[in-house]
Amino acid sequence: MTEEGPTRTRKEKFTVRNPFNASIIGTIPNLGTVETVQAINAAEKALAEWKARTGKERGANLEMKHLRMSGNLTPMS
Repeated sequence: MTEEGPTRTRKEKFTVRNPFNASIIGTIPNLGTVETVQAINAAEKALAEWKARTGKERGANLEMKHLRMSGNLTPMS
């Protein structure tokens, strides 16, 4: 497992649909129990780390990511 979540990859995927109009939102890996638990654990750890930051730190972090994604800074590392 990486800090981002599960490391196992599966070839099987399933389609995620908008419940309002059934349009396709995207496809995601069809994870098993082990990968699901890994993802939940990674999310819990990330949330704890996020909550430990001050509002000012969280805001600066989000602003930096926004600028990188909008092409106003170098690619995200």
